[in-house]
Amino acid sequence: MRSDLPSSFVIPKVVNLQKQFLEGSPDARAVLAQLRAATTGDPGAAWGISEYLLPERELKPSMLRSGSQYADSADFAETAIHIAMTSYASMQQARSEPMHVDKRSLGTAARLLGGSADEPMDQGKVWQRLSKLAQAQSVSGLRWQLRGMVSLLKRRGIGMDFGQLANDLYFWQIPGRRVGVQRTWSRAFFNTAAGSTSGAGRQDGTAKVPGEQQSDQADADDSETLSR
Repeated sequence: MRSDLPSSFVIPKVVNLQKQFLEGSPDARAVLAQLRAATTGDPGAAWGISEYLLPERELKPSMLRSGSQYADSADFAETAIHIAMTSYASMQQARSEPMHVDKRSLGTAARLLGGSADEPMDQGKVWQRLSKLAQAQSVSGLRWQLRGMVSLLKRRGIGMDFGQLANDLYFWQIPGRRVGVQRTWSRAFFNTAAGSTSGAGRQDGTAKVPGEQQSDQADADDSETLSR
């Protein structure tokens, strides 16, 4: 797991919270409730649970949105972590099974939803939901669409890897990388080949499609983006 990606922060937090919650910890329930309350809030503004939303690291100009100042706008990683952590909290609520499922991507989770025998929406309608999410025109639009998808997945008890989700959301925000995330989700949704259900495999946390060549240049570009 690369230490410079949101998943390195999200996965330990989610795994620990999930373990405690499923063991009946009142403290874990309280944290999840606070995370759910922060769902529509600004990243980094939930003071009581900052340890679950704000990683300790050095901020660099390349990590911020164009034209923003350090204090004016959450950076890409903070936004991705906030959305992933609050989405997990929403999905785990009132569920007795683990909703963080290692190496299951959003696209794969959506495919499982569309293939569920008890799901009234057919695969085509689920795809429309995923497509709207992937093609959202803003972060606020993405968050709105993702909340709807999380609600549908929760209803059927279909979890996902929230560390991978955080990585996908991080790259979705970076100009020139969004199309790669969109392609990853769509491939995971339609690909039923053996080994494709995990949706994992790339160093940057996005899904590896069976038969696809690993892109060394893409990894190099990621490292350059993060290290400037």
